[in-house]
Amino acid sequence: MNAVRRTTSQHVAGGGTVVIILYSNKSTLVIRNRLKTNPLWKFIGETLEPDEPILNAVVAGAREEADFEIPAVWQAGVVTKAGNEQIIVKEVRPKRWLETRNPHWQYFYKVLMPESTLQGLSGKVIKADLDVEFETKAVEKFAPDYMPGFLLPHRDLFQEFKHLD
Repeated sequence: MNAVRRTTSQHVAGGGTVVIILYSNKSTLVIRNRLKTNPLWKFIGETLEPDEPILNAVVAGAREEADFEIPAVWQAGVVTKAGNEQIIVKEVRPKRWLETRNPHWQYFYKVLMPESTLQGLSGKVIKADLDVEFETKAVEKFAPDYMPGFLLPHRDLFQEFKHLD
């Protein structure tokens, strides 16, 4: 297994973020940091280091925040292919520049998998750091549209996902 280093959870100059939706034909996986005062449900979000290959971040995000290992082909520390016949990884839309407190590029990916695989990811608690403990939950596929306590920017991204799926 190839380790992917994480040096920060903050957006850094020259870097970016990737939002990843893990889903099946029936369900979508959402996560939340149980250690926050007001934990909101959201999709997987991974910091992309400057010059880090995007697929490396997609694979790392799924591993670190949902305890899911996306099948990947690695060459010299770089993911050259993510997914297989049952796990389909696709970009939802081209990267987008976000003018925020820390301006950065945002990438948006989806990972389609069998329902049984997605359900196996639900109900986990993943200790990612001293102040980060992710809880995973499989919800009805379109629940992020209306579920309470869902992160608004991710709900907006979900609208793009729905129209392309």
